[in-house]
Amino acid sequence: MSIISSRQQEIINNDNPTNQEVTLGDKLQAMATYGMACVRVVVNDTAAAGFDFTMPVAMNIADVVVQAQAAATTGTLQLRRTTTAITDAIVAAVNHTLGRAATIDDEQATTTAGETLNFISTGSDPTEAGKVKAIVYIYGSPV
Repeated sequence: MSIISSRQQEIINNDNPTNQEVTLGDKLQAMATYGMACVRVVVNDTAAAGFDFTMPVAMNIADVVVQAQAAATTGTLQLRRTTTAITDAIVAAVNHTLGRAATIDDEQATTTAGETLNFISTGSDPTEAGKVKAIVYIYGSPV
């Protein structure tokens, strides 16, 4: 589904001479169709039991990047659909560092707008589970 209809694309293209010259409507349509979406999620330290959030857009997830916001010795975050893993556990142990999903389950990677997903915080040290604080960026192509 595109956010710009073909009629809107035509109106934007013909709105003024500059738009006609650069075919702005065509370019906006291509960005809406082929561009990447990014969903930003702030995860607090309650993620041991699961940190739920609502996906604002439907997408095919292509990448998940975790920016750790606190030290959590063995902390990780895993993106899930209820209890089914979408990604592997992503390292989020050292403040100010980035971690990236090494695997994404292609059977779980397509989301819908309004769907509830969650992160679970894990770690080999039980006292560290749930202490992960991070900003997570979920990248994907809109569907």
